[in-house]
Amino acid sequence: MQNLSFIPSAERLALTESAARVLRERFQANVEPGFSAARWQEFAELGWFAAALSEANGGLGLPLSSWSVVAETLAPAAALEPFSTQVAQVGYLLDNATASPLRDELLSAWIAATGFIVLADDEGEAVPWDRTTLVTRCRIQGHTYRLNGRKALVLDAGHADTYLVSAMMEDGQLALFVIAADSAGLHTIDRRSIDARPHLELLLEDVAVPATAQLIFPRAASLVLTASTWLHSCMLAAEALGLLRAMLQSTHTYLLTREQFGRALIEFQVLQHRLVDMALTLTRLESLLDIARLKCDECGPLSAAPYIAAAKAAIGGEGRVLARQAVQLHGAIGLTAELALGAQLRRLLALEILGGTTAMHEDYWATQRTRLDEGDPACA
Repeated sequence: MQNLSFIPSAERLALTESAARVLRERFQANVEPGFSAARWQEFAELGWFAAALSEANGGLGLPLSSWSVVAETLAPAAALEPFSTQVAQVGYLLDNATASPLRDELLSAWIAATGFIVLADDEGEAVPWDRTTLVTRCRIQGHTYRLNGRKALVLDAGHADTYLVSAMMEDGQLALFVIAADSAGLHTIDRRSIDARPHLELLLEDVAVPATAQLIFPRAASLVLTASTWLHSCMLAAEALGLLRAMLQSTHTYLLTREQFGRALIEFQVLQHRLVDMALTLTRLESLLDIARLKCDECGPLSAAPYIAAAKAAIGGEGRVLARQAVQLHGAIGLTAELALGAQLRRLLALEILGGTTAMHEDYWATQRTRLDEGDPACA
């Protein structure tokens, strides 16, 4: 169990400073278009990918919340480098897989950013943490596995050379397979999102993989995948919070510098009140995310799921209102290419949908709240 404290650790502060420096030096005021392989390589060289991996796997063994701090700090850039998705999905899954030549090769490539691996799991038919409806199937044919199915949303797969594909085995157990992007029977359809990130729809038609291509886990693969899903939601909430903080700061700066009738807009009391309301909303959301982070470090993503759901639901709903206020207070210039605000808003809207929508998280939190009110259970 981690030593819990709301006071940031020295390691967390170092990661925050590192991410803040990259934000200043590598991203312009207006987001640079496209994915930068050079920036992605720099992320690896800074040790961000290794920050929360276990020491046994060449990582630093830092708490899981360390990942979300980097995502939150980088958020204002609304960059196309998929840090949150990669560390919460691929990094977490490889770190928790049983050691094998295949796993070790993938993990080494991922930490060094020499290979781009993506998770193909979401089929778009249910909430992300419920895999009972998974339709992708695997049948055994001698020493070969054959996969058939469809993955509706493969995040940031435009750069992928390897997929981690979830499928239901004939015995009803979920399994995770490593499949090269150029495998026969594998077809892709572009699904670029509102924030320009290159997602894909993945179709599997009798894709053949050897038995050695399966990743093995010490516990049920479905549990590890579900834990990864909740960690991803926490990362997305942290990124959204970083965007909201940037929106509030830019709105404050705009009201200080913009004049009307010979006075700075910040001098109008009604605008001061709205700015204070936005600041109070942000403070509340920060508190909810901090609780989710502490629970994630203490108990792991599965047991922290209700707190993560509460944070993501609130950040999704209340954050959307805060973002609209920021755009409105900027006036007509709010959504122009001249400001980063427009790109930040598009990223915020995309984050609200990914990892489970606001409504999904609200429903999950509602079902869990009564149980928690009766007494927070020990970590599972």
